[in-house]
Amino acid sequence: MKKVFLLIILILTNLSIYSQIKINAKLVDKELGLPIPFASVATQGGQGTTSNPEGIFTLVCSKNDSITISHIAYTPLKVKATQLVGVSRIEMQEQVQEISPIVVNASTARKDIQRAIDSTFKSLNTVEYIAFHQTDKILKSNTIIAEVSAKIYGEIIGLGKAGKGSSCILKTSQFNIQTNNATSEDTDEFNFLPLAYINTFGVGINKKQDRFLLFSFQEGSDSLVVISFHPQKNYNPEKERYALLSGRFTIEKATWRIREVHFELDSLTRERINRIAVKEGGNKKRFVNYTFTMQFNKSGLPINFTRDFTFTRQNQNKKEETRYLSIQVYSSASETEYNGIKTKINGRKTLFTQKKTL
Repeated sequence: MKKVFLLIILILTNLSIYSQIKINAKLVDKELGLPIPFASVATQGGQGTTSNPEGIFTLVCSKNDSITISHIAYTPLKVKATQLVGVSRIEMQEQVQEISPIVVNASTARKDIQRAIDSTFKSLNTVEYIAFHQTDKILKSNTIIAEVSAKIYGEIIGLGKAGKGSSCILKTSQFNIQTNNATSEDTDEFNFLPLAYINTFGVGINKKQDRFLLFSFQEGSDSLVVISFHPQKNYNPEKERYALLSGRFTIEKATWRIREVHFELDSLTRERINRIAVKEGGNKKRFVNYTFTMQFNKSGLPINFTRDFTFTRQNQNKKEETRYLSIQVYSSASETEYNGIKTKINGRKTLFTQKKTL
């Protein structure tokens, strides 16, 4: 009888093993293709994991499990485990956060944002070194007319002053540029800096502009909080001559460090800016889209960064859409690697204009 009992246990154990599957995939933003770090991947039974800074996760679960993938900035996904077998890439759609927002005044929001900047960057007590690939593209009517890519190394230094963040000295070891039908006007207008680190995040650059913004707090999860902002409806850039962005700061509660920053040009402000362009006439740009997103790991170091700017302009009786896209993907580097690179980058010039001096 004892042998039969042991045999039954062995059979059940083997069945349990064979019913287990291993899922290994990468989570990416559906629109931009960027990795999504720190997303929660869980079964209905509570078993789960988190995607790493590259957006990759591994989960061993039962074939019969349902899996929920969630992130504060993306629409949750719920799928059967068997649907993810052999899948290496999972796309997630960004969502607008509407999670019981609590409106706060600009002064309170500013203090919390500056506190987050300090918590994130004052932790850099020593010099940190990073490496990243940067790709800048210019597209017209969805066709790439110019592209530049570079391998860049940075020496990051915490500034140690309230709300100031850090500075970064940049060097480049590889540089490739292709211009097909691009004009000098196209490349000169690509005004994105090779920005490895952010010091002010746009909000708080000018205190007097804060009074035109509405700030709110949102509980994103047990571990994250979101500070969102957008221009007031009565704000008029035609009068103020200053375009304000909407956006959000995703902050980790335990450390109060920034995990993600996202800026965008909201539709109301975009319409008002375009109205100014129509009034002024000529070949002024008509804004279509502007977004800026940067993600950080728990140590306060960047993971990835993207800036996307699209506009139209009348050119010889033809409306032409132009898109400027800049993407940076970061990794760690050593002091030896950094010191081995001799060519410095001018922090005030884009990669397209850097080529003239490199």
